[in-house]
Amino acid sequence: PTFTPDATAEYNDTVIVSMACETPKTAILYELSDEEPTIESARFEGDPLLFTETTTISAMAVLLNSKDEVRINPYDEESFASDIVTVTYIVKKTEPDPGVATDNVELMAMVYSLAGNVYVHTEIGNTIEVYTVAGQVIYTGKATNNVTTIDAQNNDVIIIRVNGETVK
Repeated sequence: PTFTPDATAEYNDTVIVSMACETPKTAILYELSDEEPTIESARFEGDPLLFTETTTISAMAVLLNSKDEVRINPYDEESFASDIVTVTYIVKKTEPDPGVATDNVELMAMVYSLAGNVYVHTEIGNTIEVYTVAGQVIYTGKATNNVTTIDAQNNDVIIIRVNGETVK
């Protein structure tokens, strides 16, 4: 598996990580602990992972069968898995600007953009609204994952609201 962005850099406050594998019909299994991934590990489903502290990720790619299930050879489990790749993302905490109001801390929403998408990290069930500069609604819906991916449709996003409160 490969990781984006580069794990050799240091990041301030947060980093959004994506994983990929060039081999067709594979899944990426990963661990966020000191454990090596196994066929029982979490499966990367394509939504980026958001980290707010230094995190080590160990991942491997495994082949899938025609039902998109992990292929298991009962005699040699490793024959269907790539080498394990381990990276550490260093996240440094920055001090908040004393001139910036922080009274929306209870919203627990973080917003990021990458490659034409907007990512809203919030609690499952929170209502998310995304608007363009012209006030056009791009997205309205409930968060179904901890990180909701929204296609910005090549628009400049200016307002993001979570539960009616503007977060960006």
